Amino acid sequence: MTIRHAMEHDKESCQRLFMEYCSAMHETGDADIFWNGRPRDKIGTVLIMEVDSTDVGFGSLLLSPLAVSPFVLGVTQMMYVAPAARKYAGLLMRAGLRYYRAHGCQRATMFCTDTASAFWAKHHYRPLATLMERTL
Repeated sequence: MTIRHAMEHDKESCQRLFMEYCSAMHETGDADIFWNGRPRDKIGTVLIMEVDSTDVGFGSLLLSPLAVSPFVLGVTQMMYVAPAARKYAGLLMRAGLRYYRAHGCQRATMFCTDTASAFWAKHHYRPLATLMERTL
């Protein structure tokens, strides 16, 4: 099992994983918009999880400098691990935390569904605030 930064040659597999993520979340998504708008360089990264030479998961990590406090907040935009490799999901999450620490983040956040909250709570994430949403 390997976790590494996504590179250009990962486009197709990363887009496939993104669409699997969308399906699991009962969302629609555009794989090209995801790939072209992914965090990279100084604003973040996409981590790829590989098992037996097959990409089985990804994490989209964003570095968000805050004017309040001030510090850099690590924002996990999305994380997905294929069902057959779920036993490795914690390793992908911890790789994201290492990335955030290496880039000066003092806190990490994750927007998640109610069904995923138990996983994140197990890894010491806690509810912070109520997210309010309005459809436009």
